[in-house]
Amino acid sequence: MSDTYVYEQSYPLEFTGYNKEKYALVHDNIMVPMKLKSTGFQYLYSLVADRNAKILLDVEKVVDEAELGALKAISLRSCRHDICKELSFVSKKEIEFLTDTVRFSVAKRQSRKIKPSLKDVTFSFAPQCGVYGNVELTPDSVIVYGSSESLKKITDVKIKPCDISNISESNSYELELEPLSEIYPDLPDLFYSSDKVKIHVPVERYTELSVLVPIKFYSSDSLVDVRLYPESVEVLVDVALKDYKSIKPHMFTASVEYTGDLTRDALSVGLSKFPSTVRIKKVIPEQVQYVIIK
Repeated sequence: MSDTYVYEQSYPLEFTGYNKEKYALVHDNIMVPMKLKSTGFQYLYSLVADRNAKILLDVEKVVDEAELGALKAISLRSCRHDICKELSFVSKKEIEFLTDTVRFSVAKRQSRKIKPSLKDVTFSFAPQCGVYGNVELTPDSVIVYGSSESLKKITDVKIKPCDISNISESNSYELELEPLSEIYPDLPDLFYSSDKVKIHVPVERYTELSVLVPIKFYSSDSLVDVRLYPESVEVLVDVALKDYKSIKPHMFTASVEYTGDLTRDALSVGLSKFPSTVRIKKVIPEQVQYVIIK
């Protein structure tokens, strides 16, 4: 294992030393390929010690002197000593940069508010429980910082997929945002004001309620008169216990429409109005018979 080995390995490059509140560095997501020479023992050790290593490149002087929007270039060979500090036992191995020049541009830091998407968050509730109203985000938007060009390319911000299960009462939960580096790997200058958000899930206990609703008849021909069988429908809903006594039949509108199609012997019932606090389970019957009165 004392023999000398020559091998290639790549490390991610991260820019440091500049005012991130003021500037954004626009560049490709850079991996620096190197040719390394070390003994067998050092090679095996590097596989573990350098597994999560990254190259930190201090660009304070370059950024402060840069013209906004101008393309800058840094030679990695000129920074060899500082870069070597980031890698283990570097004094015992030789390094050759397979890519020498790193290019980037400096932009003024901008910000944009974006509402995180809840589409990958699922909720399941304890028996007879359910969400009451709307799930609330706090804050309702996150601030994303970056160059104006990068910010224009953002379509959404996502909350990490998660399942909140067996919810039985109102509660708040802290959720993590998907890293911008994973959503937009080609826009490494972006970062969040906070990588977490809170959601509040309002919960109530629900029960079933039956409401008898008269059916309204509509027709494009004002001269047509019909008799419906039955003339009312039973609407089954789930309602929060605290709203049970307040739900009345006049809050619902059930209707059918006659189009003149004599081949149909039944009309479908639709609900055009109902309280926002209830959940429709079923309309009985879903179709009604009719007789044209001449």
